[in-house]
Amino acid sequence: LVDQVPHPSSVAVHIRMATGQDYDHLSFESPQNWPENRHQELTEWRAKSHVSHFIARLDQLVEAGQADSIFVATDLEQTYALLTERYGARLRFLKRDRFDRSARQIQYAFADLLLLTAAPLFLGSTWSSFSDVAQRLARPGRRFERSGHEF
Repeated sequence: LVDQVPHPSSVAVHIRMATGQDYDHLSFESPQNWPENRHQELTEWRAKSHVSHFIARLDQLVEAGQADSIFVATDLEQTYALLTERYGARLRFLKRDRFDRSARQIQYAFADLLLLTAAPLFLGSTWSSFSDVAQRLARPGRRFERSGHEF
């Protein structure tokens, strides 16, 4: 799976924003799965990881000549479509036909993690264990910016 995507990219991006009322039916997002204050905190951080915040930062990097290639891993199919439309050939991602927590999707997620570790700059989602793991697996000293903090 990793070999299907040219790497390393100039920038790696993980966008985790699927939460809130539209996703509360999922067990891992359900308000019943969280204490009320923690679910509220989760929802607030997911809003700070909205794709629009990543686009604003990526646009700055593109303008500065620091994002010739962008690898993205995200939790929503429509996010891939939006970013493809905006960044065209710069954008790289592992194509998939499912967005669930199946065994096959976990294999794709592991490949995404490996691809996220390869770029010298990583834009991650705050309050996302997936972003945290992607940064921890990378080589020491890699630049790391988090939604809601650095951008």
